[in-house]
Amino acid sequence: MTDASEGAENSDVADDVRFDSSEKPLPANFNPSPALSEVIRFTESGVDESVMLAYVTNSANAFGLSADDIIYLADIGVPSSVVTAMLQHDLLLKRTAAQSDFVHGNNPNRDSAP
Repeated sequence: MTDASEGAENSDVADDVRFDSSEKPLPANFNPSPALSEVIRFTESGVDESVMLAYVTNSANAFGLSADDIIYLADIGVPSSVVTAMLQHDLLLKRTAAQSDFVHGNNPNRDSAP
């Protein structure tokens, strides 16, 4: 065997090891929202944290994070500031929806008696 072929073989092994060590197990029943899927794609592509924060802030959709999702996001390297922004974004969406329902008379807590 030549030195060149040995180097190629070792390179293949190193690539396999790198790939295996970077895989993170998905949470059980992992079904990310479309908005969360985009953040995962951004992370995998190396998009800057400030861009991810802008995306989260301007998203019209909920991220719907569970505890397992948060752990998975940390495992794959999503910055904690982005995870925090997603949680705050969802809370803001819920509050806005609740206020809108109240203003428009769609208050589910309102007494239905005439």
